[in-house]
Amino acid sequence: MSDLKKTLADRQKTHGDFSAVAKVAESLMGSIEFQRLSASQSFAVRMIVGKLARIVCGNPNEPDHWHDIAGYAKLVEDELIDSGNEKEVVESVNKNRLWRLRMIMLERLILFVHGGVGNRFCKTEDADSERELVFVTEVSNVEYIANKIDNDAYVMGLKIESHSIEAKNTKEEPYLSYLHLYGIAKPILVRIKFDELNQ
Repeated sequence: MSDLKKTLADRQKTHGDFSAVAKVAESLMGSIEFQRLSASQSFAVRMIVGKLARIVCGNPNEPDHWHDIAGYAKLVEDELIDSGNEKEVVESVNKNRLWRLRMIMLERLILFVHGGVGNRFCKTEDADSERELVFVTEVSNVEYIANKIDNDAYVMGLKIESHSIEAKNTKEEPYLSYLHLYGIAKPILVRIKFDELNQ
């Protein structure tokens, strides 16, 4: 017996009769909508169907059949996870950048538009998240600034989710001591957290 004939005879014991395997595989593939699948998924499904046909027509106790099926499934799973993670990371980064840009724009509006420089300053480095704006101002300015910020945020597709006000003591916090030069006798720290309008 030639090497090729011996190989085919050995394979028939584990894989089953070639004609029978082909019929089973074709029958299974005929019920699958391959156009819905990606190239990787389509190829993996075809290979898995072939392995299933061998299990049905050949030796179901042959470990290689099951190992091969697991291998093709794992390749597709890894591809989906990798591509999904990459997309998720990119979307997350872009979203964080958008929020940071919005906060910068609101900072500039507070500092340079709504009353001018001097009567307030921002402390975004103290924010708890990228969705929070932190600034110090005179207590008498709070309502005016809040109304302005609410309007500005709305234009940016945002709404105020929550806010807090904390009185500051210039004696206890030296970095605030110069504020009296700008007429800020009663400094307060304002925290405003934003959310998307459609949330």
